Amino acid sequence: MSVRVHKNKKLVKDNTGHKQDFYPTPTSLIKELLKTGILNESKIILDPACGQHAIDDTLRDTGLFKKVIGTDIIYGDDFLTKRNINPICDTIVMNPPFELFDDFVFKAKEVAPLVISIGKTDLFSAYQRYYNGLWKNLKAVYIFDRKVDYSNVERKETFKCGMMTTGWFVWDKNWDRPYWKTSIIDVQGYVEHA
Repeated sequence: MSVRVHKNKKLVKDNTGHKQDFYPTPTSLIKELLKTGILNESKIILDPACGQHAIDDTLRDTGLFKKVIGTDIIYGDDFLTKRNINPICDTIVMNPPFELFDDFVFKAKEVAPLVISIGKTDLFSAYQRYYNGLWKNLKAVYIFDRKVDYSNVERKETFKCGMMTTGWFVWDKNWDRPYWKTSIIDVQGYVEHA
């Protein structure tokens, strides 16, 4: 069994090789992100927690961006401890482990002017995140109108309904207002019905 620690938080790989807090992104959510237009000016995109490459492969397949890179600790590239990120990217799009969400967001905000991450809406209820500056430059939150079960995705477009309300969180270093825009993304058409 291997253990990964960052700031007293652990991600554990069990004996079957399945990493806890590993939740693949349904490709439909990435396609819906593209529809928002928030990536229209992006040229070089990095997904530093690419896992099974759902985000970076889907973005790369569009042909809209100069370069799309996917890295992950499971491939030997630890974003949280890496000092220099090469190549330089203008956008980070990610679905980091929720246990390390804050760490990934803070690091991503140091690296790129535009940061987009899947996040849980209940992250807003943590007192410390407001005071430590996590929400600084938060420009928009696109909340999915269905709760997504990320545990059974396996790089599919469809998903089963889950227990978490999630969405795309967007940080823009040029956004200095004390509020963010909120929109709902309709993902009902991607729900797998039993």
